[in-house]
Amino acid sequence: MSGEVQTRLRLGQYAEAVAAAADYRDIFGPDTSSSRSWTTAWTSRRGSRDGLARVARDLSLPFVVTNDSHYTRRTAPTPHEVLLAVQTGTTLADPTRFRFEGTGYYLKSPQEMRAVSTDEQWQAGCDATWR
Repeated sequence: MSGEVQTRLRLGQYAEAVAAAADYRDIFGPDTSSSRSWTTAWTSRRGSRDGLARVARDLSLPFVVTNDSHYTRRTAPTPHEVLLAVQTGTTLADPTRFRFEGTGYYLKSPQEMRAVSTDEQWQAGCDATWR
């Protein structure tokens, strides 16, 4: 979410996002660059997701769909919250502690990823592999 391309998209700077993505494509090569999109419970990322799809189309980059995974199973958010509390020197009882918004940060199944959008590019991105 804080990558250069995503940040430019979030700030409404589409031309700068395309320029940055083109720079990465030119540095790393067109076969090793991709426009990676993800899904999480954070609704603020939808604009970035749609922007990344557009960048991929405009630069003819592969579009790869992933999700922001911090634990493997849907049932594991509590251990992750404990880990974040330990890492930041707080406790679960501290209402000001750092925490992730939502609980969707597990490794989602292909079916769950496909259910995010019926957009053709999104569906193709679910089948793509990132080299």
